[in-house]
Amino acid sequence: MKIAFKIAILVFLLLNVGCKYLDPCGDGVLASTGPPVFPLKLVDALTGENLITNGTYAANQISITDINGKSIEYYFKHENQYNTFLIFPQSTREDIGVKKIFFKINPSIIIELEVNIYEGKSECFTNYFARDYKALNYPYEIKEDVLIIKL
Repeated sequence: MKIAFKIAILVFLLLNVGCKYLDPCGDGVLASTGPPVFPLKLVDALTGENLITNGTYAANQISITDINGKSIEYYFKHENQYNTFLIFPQSTREDIGVKKIFFKINPSIIIELEVNIYEGKSECFTNYFARDYKALNYPYEIKEDVLIIKL
C-alpha cells in the first residue's frame, strides 16, 4: 500500500512539473514550436528537375555539418516526388545570429549555406526560428519558403 501511495505521489508530481514546463502560462498552448527548420531542394540548373527524384544524387549520400564539422540534423522528405531536405540548425541562445552550414553531396560538391537563427520570445517561453537562408557558392532561388539550389 505504501509503495502504491509513493508511486501515485511521484506520478502526480511529474505530471504537475511536466505540465508547467510544457504550458508555463496555463493557457493550453504548447511552450515550444520545436527547433528551427528550413527546407532545401537540389535541382538541375538548366531543366529545373529535382536531382534526387531523377537519381543524379541519393539522399543517403548527403552530409550536413556546421563550420566546426559537427553534424547538423536533417530529415529527408520523400513525398509525391517532393524530395526535400528539412534542415534543423542548432538552436540555443548561443546560436542566435548568422550561421554557416556545409551541405556536402560528395568531395567535389560542397554547398556553403548561410542561415539566420533568431529568437522569438513571448511572455511565457522562447522559440528559435530560421530565416534569410541562402547558398553562398551556388545559384539559388527561394520559392514558397524553400531554398532551391541550382546545380
